[in-house]
Amino acid sequence: MNEFFVEIDKLFTPDLIIIGGGISRKFDKFGKHLKSGAQIVPAKFLNDAGIIGAALQARHARSE
Repeated sequence: MNEFFVEIDKLFTPDLIIIGGGISRKFDKFGKHLKSGAQIVPAKFLNDAGIIGAALQARHARSE
């Protein structure tokens, strides 16, 4: 997993990385093992973050 964050750091130099999906539900257990130059936090809506984001995007695209 940390190899991914190394590449993200190289490509984008982010200040913040927001993690969604299954790992966000257990971030208190796994978060301490994730290393990056950026702060890493769980998504506010945890495992539902992707679903909510997709629904909001679909609603926005439909209104255009």
